[in-house]
Amino acid sequence: MIAKEVAHHLSRGQQVSNKSETKNKMPVYTYEGQFHGQRATFVVTSVAGHVFKTDFPSEFNCRDASVLDPVRLFSAPVLKLEDKGAVVHHLKKAARGADYLVLWLDCDREGENICFEVMSVVLPVMGKRLDSVYRAKFSAITGPDLLKAMSCLIKPNENESKSVDARQELDLKLGAAFTRIQNHQFMGKFNVDSTLFSYGPCQTPTLYFCVKRHDQIQSFKPEPFWYMAPTVTTSSGTELVLSWRRGRIFDQRVASLLHRAVVDSRTPAVVESVAQKQRKKQRPIPLNTVALLKACSQRLNMSPASCLHVAEQLYIQGYMSYPRTESTKYSPHFDYTAVLRDHASHPTWGSYVSQLLQTNPKLPKRGVDVGDHPPITPMRAAAPGALSYDQWGVYDLVCRHFFASLSESCVYTKTDIQFRIADEFFKTSAKQIVKPGYTAILDREAPTEKLLPRLERGQTMAVTENELLSGETSPPDHLTESELISMMETHGIGTDASIPSHINNICERKYVTVDSARRLVPTPLGVTLVHGYLKIDPELALPTVRASIESQCALIAQGLADHESVVRHVLANFTEKYTYFVRKLPVMEELFEGTFSPAASASIVFSKCGICHRIMKLIQLRPQRLTCPTCKHTYNMPQNAVIAKSGGLTCPIDGFELVLCRLGDRAFHICPHCFNDPPFENTAPGMACNKCPNESCRFSFHRTAVCKCASDACLDGWLCLDPSSSVKSWRMACNSCNMVVKLPQNAHKISVRSSVQCEDCGANLLKIDFLKSSTPLEDGTTELEACVMCDPLLAPMLEYKLGRVKHVNLTSRGRGRGRGRGRGRGRGRRGRRDPDAGPRGDPVRFNG
Repeated sequence: MIAKEVAHHLSRGQQVSNKSETKNKMPVYTYEGQFHGQRATFVVTSVAGHVFKTDFPSEFNCRDASVLDPVRLFSAPVLKLEDKGAVVHHLKKAARGADYLVLWLDCDREGENICFEVMSVVLPVMGKRLDSVYRAKFSAITGPDLLKAMSCLIKPNENESKSVDARQELDLKLGAAFTRIQNHQFMGKFNVDSTLFSYGPCQTPTLYFCVKRHDQIQSFKPEPFWYMAPTVTTSSGTELVLSWRRGRIFDQRVASLLHRAVVDSRTPAVVESVAQKQRKKQRPIPLNTVALLKACSQRLNMSPASCLHVAEQLYIQGYMSYPRTESTKYSPHFDYTAVLRDHASHPTWGSYVSQLLQTNPKLPKRGVDVGDHPPITPMRAAAPGALSYDQWGVYDLVCRHFFASLSESCVYTKTDIQFRIADEFFKTSAKQIVKPGYTAILDREAPTEKLLPRLERGQTMAVTENELLSGETSPPDHLTESELISMMETHGIGTDASIPSHINNICERKYVTVDSARRLVPTPLGVTLVHGYLKIDPELALPTVRASIESQCALIAQGLADHESVVRHVLANFTEKYTYFVRKLPVMEELFEGTFSPAASASIVFSKCGICHRIMKLIQLRPQRLTCPTCKHTYNMPQNAVIAKSGGLTCPIDGFELVLCRLGDRAFHICPHCFNDPPFENTAPGMACNKCPNESCRFSFHRTAVCKCASDACLDGWLCLDPSSSVKSWRMACNSCNMVVKLPQNAHKISVRSSVQCEDCGANLLKIDFLKSSTPLEDGTTELEACVMCDPLLAPMLEYKLGRVKHVNLTSRGRGRGRGRGRGRGRGRRGRRDPDAGPRGDPVRFNG
């Protein structure tokens, strides 16, 4: 969207061509124009966030604290690795032949860092130096703003970029070091429903806010109080309940004396004063990301992460502007009337917008232009039926807020009436709307109206009821997501874009639960961790730790400190904190012991450890995991799976005994060590044997894969022979999705011929030994070697479950390799690999 708008406005109405080859690729817009007084061809494209991610070299990626001491991470080097390889390729292709680079990224530190990431990719391709690079600074995607930015190009700010590099390096090292030592110390020792005890400089202070409020609730002691709320009646019979000007009295004896004095006086209530004042409720300021997150949580019962995800969908579809912004002030060049005219015929709010246009609305003066992106506004009208339920909720909220920000303020009259009964004073008040203004479109913000009878000073009213009432003070509620977001913003915990992920992390880690009112209730695990930090080193949990890091990174951005000095200083400080924390871990362990039962109480003897060759135990409570009492190591297992022994089968790589896992109709083997820490590059944890590239293992991908998955929705999966298959239950199962394909059941044995592929579709052939009593082959032959997907005998015998078939290549040429007179298809060829096969650790593809 931004690339398209930039190209449209800078071309000054010229025809802009789109060179994108497919709709899935990032667009490349081109137009002719002038640059530095010379005719030039402009190529405009975009990126999706950061191009690189910060990570450790492979030798530091061992998460086992007994093998790699986490303290080494503080001095470990960091690398910038490609986070989106397709984006890098796209940038290199777009930059070929370019003479100049103009960067239009977000005008904040994060955007400046992405600028230098883009420069590192394209400058070598361009063969240019930094003097050919320019930076555009703009605050709105409007013609005047973009043209002004193009006429005042500057150089990228390396200091701001380095401040982000420093923050990324510090977050990585601090989070990894403390997380690994906590997992090593506590994982597998206690019955805790979590697979990760993580620490983060933003995540942990976020959790601290929730636990602090929880502690206030737990330690709260209610206090009794007493008060009067007399009921008075006018001559016309209207009843009013008054509130005592003293409020609450916490001494029962005093309250009783004052109440008795009023009751014994038997005097009517006298109107002491009647005051009316007209007030205004200011229209809202334009919407930024934080305000959107809070509003979605309060009004739509939607989590911050879901809200931002839906907002990004609406942005991509062109219904609203970019949802990640801190600005709350519209650009003076913003053509808001064009947006209003687009909504003037909308079936939901068209009449309101039409009336608003007739009032000649003005832009609000309040708000702050941070300089990153304009506030969030609708871009084009959408009917309710054109969007999903969640999308419509967010879109409706954004549109109504936009209209409200351009409407007049709400005007109402507040009436305050003071009463005297004996020597005590009471009051009542009410509001009446004079001019609804913006509350006509944002009705939730309208003042609550209440009608009062017309009263004058000196008028008397009978007191019909006046009991001495009592109550107790109540504790505060747990923090709502909206309140937590406000606290995070106040203390500088995260950015507008990262706040949802920090809240989502503490939920996924099971440190807090979210109730029906979107309140965050800490779990025993979350409380135990925070209390442990507070006992050992409070700065590890307090928001001041993040504020300190951010203030020092700000010095880098301002050019007052260099990147290396700040990183070195912070890491030296946290190295000492880490060393002290490790020494004091028994303090936190005592808290775990007082909260959780030992894991050994729910474990059974299970399988052999490949390190010490002793028996490991399976902890059956969630989350399921294997633990070695000798090595003190814990290995996560697939959750929701039925875990069974494999009968003594071992992994040829590390010697661990394999485990058989059943998920519904699928079964597969895993090696506990490879599943948690794969020995192959570019392979994420969670690798089952049917994804392993080790050709020496009979359960690996190479020995069990048959063909690509038959489900339309599965792009990377392969159908593999199920290791638990046997007579009457032969099947293939996808190693990525839930697709299951039942094979001919009248077979005595089925195996994969991994060295021979079908000439038509590239699938590995199957060798099938049918039962003599029910063989479908001619003349009673029992053995067949053929492509199960193409063979005219076998293909109709397949039964697909949980997916739609997409296999093609159903032509009829070719003969089989079956012994005897068995009919086969696709006279295979031996082991020729596709020259485009993936890197080590990826499933290889076979020529078809």
